[in-house]
Amino acid sequence: MASIMQVHLLVTAILCVSRRCLASSDTISASSTVSGGRTVVSRGGSFELGFFRINASSSSSSSRKGSCYYVGIWYKKAVSPCTPVWIANRAAPVADRATSRLAIAADGNLVLINEADELVWSTNVSSAAAAAAGAGSNGTVAVILDTGKLVLRRKNDVDEVVLWQSMDHPTDMWLPGARLGLNKVTGEAQVLTTWKNSGDPAPGVFSLGIDPAGTSQYFIVWNRTVPYWASGEWNGDIFAGIPEMTSHYMYNFEFVSDANGSYFTYSLQDPAIISRLVVGVSGQVTQLMWAPSADEWILIWTEPHRLCDVHAVCGAFAVCDEKSEPLCSCLAGFRAASPGDWDLGDHTKGCRRNTPLQCASTSTVTGDKDDDDFLLIAAEESITDEAAGAANLYLRLSAMGVPSKSSKKTIALACAGAAAALILALFVAMAFVLVRMLRRRRSMRFAQALERGNLVAFRYSDVRRATKNFSEKLGGGSFGSRLLVYDYMPNGSLDKALFGKSAAAAVLSWRARYKIAVGAARGLLYLHQGCRDCIIHCDIKPENILLDGALVAKVADFGLAKLVGRDFSRWISGVPVTAKADVYSFGMVLLEIVSGRRNARCSSASEYFPLVAARKVLDGEVAGLLDERMDGEADMEELDRACRVACWCVQDEEANRPTMEQVVQALEGVIAVDVPPVPVSLKVFADDASSYFSDECSQLKSSS
Repeated sequence: MASIMQVHLLVTAILCVSRRCLASSDTISASSTVSGGRTVVSRGGSFELGFFRINASSSSSSSRKGSCYYVGIWYKKAVSPCTPVWIANRAAPVADRATSRLAIAADGNLVLINEADELVWSTNVSSAAAAAAGAGSNGTVAVILDTGKLVLRRKNDVDEVVLWQSMDHPTDMWLPGARLGLNKVTGEAQVLTTWKNSGDPAPGVFSLGIDPAGTSQYFIVWNRTVPYWASGEWNGDIFAGIPEMTSHYMYNFEFVSDANGSYFTYSLQDPAIISRLVVGVSGQVTQLMWAPSADEWILIWTEPHRLCDVHAVCGAFAVCDEKSEPLCSCLAGFRAASPGDWDLGDHTKGCRRNTPLQCASTSTVTGDKDDDDFLLIAAEESITDEAAGAANLYLRLSAMGVPSKSSKKTIALACAGAAAALILALFVAMAFVLVRMLRRRRSMRFAQALERGNLVAFRYSDVRRATKNFSEKLGGGSFGSRLLVYDYMPNGSLDKALFGKSAAAAVLSWRARYKIAVGAARGLLYLHQGCRDCIIHCDIKPENILLDGALVAKVADFGLAKLVGRDFSRWISGVPVTAKADVYSFGMVLLEIVSGRRNARCSSASEYFPLVAARKVLDGEVAGLLDERMDGEADMEELDRACRVACWCVQDEEANRPTMEQVVQALEGVIAVDVPPVPVSLKVFADDASSYFSDECSQLKSSS
């Protein structure tokens, strides 16, 4: 996807007009309103509330015209660009922030008044509830908290009473500490609802909420009527339909159900981490985490995994194809029903006909009856996701919209030129034989080079010809012949940079090595989770990591790669193949990146480097693992992180190894990494291999 995270989202630039705001507190009172550029900021400076506007980066105009201002809460620090987490008037923007105001009304409610002095939005606290709390404009205040929550409260003679809070009325986002569930007493439910599109925060057609029937599972619903994804029941640790929850130990999850209500909430073990769950305009739910080092949001998990599994994501008469950009396209004879919304990421209105159906029309064109016709769309064209029993589709169109059929005149013309074509074909055949002889000679040279295991430089014309203008793949099948074509990589493979005698090996800095490690990890993560099917490489080693001119890593050589479906693939021995095999291999490569030496080079068994590394990591002595040619010039925090990650990757039990997603997060500093234990298999290998190292190295020395 993405081509998982393919993402499929338009960039939205939120212009937070509060940047030129006056000094502000965290409280709105009867004597202190929010208007114009004034904002209120939570006490710890984490969140800010005020007026803002949205400018979607699209060539077409938004569905809302003119200057539209909203009152909302956004991250005050760390996160850029401005990201709203809650909006009060999402369906009713105001035109002028200078003359609009957010204030405490006489009845104790928090209200938004527009430029025409009209009520736009209110907390709608009932008179009875306000009276019971002794609420009035003089004693009621609205306070923004460091959790991102806005609360309306009143302090009476006994204690402080909360009259209303924003977390009970969420928009499209769910923050840590907030509750998402059902109040069994009032029947009120907290539901996350998407934006209409990337330029309009008005409620869209997709929503996430708890099962109204009273079970512990959550549903994503289209148009508030059609559920198309379920979380599964809560089993005490995770939701059955989201196994990814187990792999993210930075979260604390809690599901509560009693006589008053049922709700789910979560928190972060490290409060410094910024995370949010959002229902996107495309109908997917995503858990995101802010990566300060990369200055961007990174994806933790998403459901449904495939965008095309979202109900009616492309609307009527449209095709969903996760491999294309944009995701949705109209069928032949149709065009986007709402081009403006389409450009902003909202495809739910689908497509409409270019030409209306003629039905019983008696009009004629070129003497023939201009009636409706049917266009055949073959199953492999109309069905983009694999589906058993897919059938051909016959699409009814106006005759004007159906490609014209060959006429008898065309056939006659072809017969008249057949004789001339035959003569020409003889000359072409002779030229073809000559060209084939020249190509065969060149192909033999290529084959000889490939047999020696060398990389061969092909011309663009050679590749285009071999693939029939890129319409056919070059070989295929797991464990089969496969001719792979890569971009030209001037720095060759990683083994040359690490172990070769070229100058590149001597100048490969720590910064470059760490960049290569993160790049290779991201490549494996894409293979495991970003593709339609999980791809297990099965042969990760320095020779299969190529480096371009900027030392950007690219994972290569998929000769052993396996496409893993629901039942998973198996080695010949019958042992299941999982993505954790790649994780183990990556850990070994990461150790070689750190040390600049082969893990299995000839030495005594006690010096088997992975075992040495695991012991030094346990003792906190990672500086001694660094390539001695670097003279200690490395970021020690990154070095310690890389060594810990590597030793976790080579753990004996697959369940103890991280996923590549966690590896990337750890290397990027998003999550903390504990000290791993020394794998027992490394100790056993060292003991069993002692005689091997001695005998094999002796033979090599004598032969040299």
